Amino acid sequence: KIVKEYILNEFGLHYSVFITITLLAAGLSTLDGILVAISTMIVKDIYLPFKKSQESALKLSRYMLVCIGIVSYIVALFPPKFIGLFAQKGVYGLAAASFTPIFFGTIIKKDFSEKLILTVAIIGLFTHLYLNIFGQVTNPAVSATYGIFLSIVVFGLVLFINTLIKRIENDSRKRA
Repeated sequence: KIVKEYILNEFGLHYSVFITITLLAAGLSTLDGILVAISTMIVKDIYLPFKKSQESALKLSRYMLVCIGIVSYIVALFPPKFIGLFAQKGVYGLAAASFTPIFFGTIIKKDFSEKLILTVAIIGLFTHLYLNIFGQVTNPAVSATYGIFLSIVVFGLVLFINTLIKRIENDSRKRA
C-alpha cells in the first residue's frame, strides 16, 4: 500500500501501470519456467532412466507440461484453505525426497544405482507426507526431517551392506 501510494504520487499513473505490467510479466515468466522445469524433471528423472527413447520423452514432456498446467489451474481455482501451508508441505516434500541423493552424491564421488536413489527419494517423500497427513505431525519441517533421517539410514544401510558383500567377495577371490 505504501509503495503504491509512493509510486502514484512521485511518478504518476503511467509509471505505476508500467511497473505493474513489468512485475506481472516477470511473475508469469517465472511461473512458465517453473512449469517447464517440472515437466522436464519428471520426464528426465523418472521416465528416461527406465525407458531410453528420446522421441517419446519429448512428447511426454509436452503432455506433462499441459497436465501440470491444468492441475495448477484447478488448484488456483479451488485453493486449499491455507495455500501457504499447502505450498510449504510441497517444498518440504521436495527437500525430503532430494536431500539424501544430493548429499551422498556430492560427498561420495561414486555412481549409485538408480533404484537406490529412487527408493530413498520415495522413502523421504512418503515419510514426510504420511507423518504430516496421518501422523499428527503438524509442522512440515519436522515431518520432512524425519523423512530425511529415515532415507539417510536406509541409504547408509544399503551402502554398508554393499561394501560388506564386496569385501567378502574380494576375500573369497584372494583365498581362491
